[in-house]
Amino acid sequence: MSSARPVVVLHSRLRPGQEAAYDAEHARVPGDLLAALRAGGVRDWVIWREGHALLHVVDVDDYAALEHHLAGEEANDRWQRAMAVHVAGFDDLDGCPLPAPRSPRLVWSMAEQVAATADSTETRGRR
Repeated sequence: MSSARPVVVLHSRLRPGQEAAYDAEHARVPGDLLAALRAGGVRDWVIWREGHALLHVVDVDDYAALEHHLAGEEANDRWQRAMAVHVAGFDDLDGCPLPAPRSPRLVWSMAEQVAATADSTETRGRR
């Protein structure tokens, strides 16, 4: 993510015992959801986890426009239903329990998944 552009930061909480399942769901986010996010203007979406706390950093020019774009989008609706099993909800950033000395674990990066997919497609095309 470029530091010259503003980003949106979100904080959510996992339900107790859902850490591994949440991480596993993000091992490969569905391609149709990635396409919907990109069509909505998302350049990257990175999720960090410390215990039950999730910190989302979204590289998008207009988050309100993104929310409008995703409203009723089948890929997003399906993903939100799946994530509701794991995520207890979103909080105001004032309550975010991620003080600077901690080292949260990277859960997912949209840009990294897209790049990895492109790399594997190029490799298959050269065979």
